[in-house]
Amino acid sequence: MLLYALRDYREWAIRLATPALVPLAVQCFDLLSCPGRKKISKWLSRLGDGELIEVLRRQPVPACVGPVPGAKGGWSAQSGAG
Repeated sequence: MLLYALRDYREWAIRLATPALVPLAVQCFDLLSCPGRKKISKWLSRLGDGELIEVLRRQPVPACVGPVPGAKGGWSAQSGAG
């Protein structure tokens, strides 16, 4: 929702909402939030979904992502909802 609210990142919000990319949205958001994000965004947007998935799978999950209190089995960006 946050990316969709930012006009420059709406295409990313829509792309990350696809079933194949939802589990990797945290890694993508982390990349798009770092210094140089405009260049990174342009580079990533040129990749097909398969290539993007491979790039995002190699990215570490940010340290701020951890189990959500009260969620059954917790949650992590790598495992999806659990």
